Amino acid sequence: KIHLEEKNFDEAIMVGRSFIKNFPRSKRLLEAKKLLAQAHKGNGNFLGALAMFDDLLALSKNKAAIHYLIAEVKTEMKKYTEAAQSYQNAIAEYDRKERVIPDYIQKSYYNLGTSLYKMNRFESAIKAFESAKELFPDNPLRNWADYLLIESYEQQGNSDKSKDEINKLVKTENADPILKRAAQSRADIQEWEKQLKE
Repeated sequence: KIHLEEKNFDEAIMVGRSFIKNFPRSKRLLEAKKLLAQAHKGNGNFLGALAMFDDLLALSKNKAAIHYLIAEVKTEMKKYTEAAQSYQNAIAEYDRKERVIPDYIQKSYYNLGTSLYKMNRFESAIKAFESAKELFPDNPLRNWADYLLIESYEQQGNSDKSKDEINKLVKTENADPILKRAAQSRADIQEWEKQLKE
């Protein structure tokens, strides 16, 4: 864990493998495998990370968290179709009896929308983003989702909805300043295009 925090991935992998080999019956075996998978991911060995996460999926009680971690790796690999499926699996496997919804589930809703957007499935992305915003309006990924909603509506040729989303983002008080400026630029471009047509 210390090696991981310090981004010494090679050392983390060596220690993780040693622990798994020497203590196969340890109560911390699942945690060690998870850390080893994250070390592989940090080292850029995505296939090694996925193999370890697949092992964990069979052993872990919290399958939703593992599906989320798999989705993150798939996203880094730019395999957006598989990432979207894993985000959906995380959402489906989540134990809804928990009082506090974990951060990774909230991120799964938003990241599902982003994956769908990157696959050019704009209508599905819009639905995913709207669902995420309704369920988790205070999540830090909200502003990014608002911006991708603007893009999605534009891709669909729905300029009215795009303008609505731009205005909402520009007027949002706590919005990320960069995204806010980008939305304002979009609004300016749309206004210029309108004037040119007239």
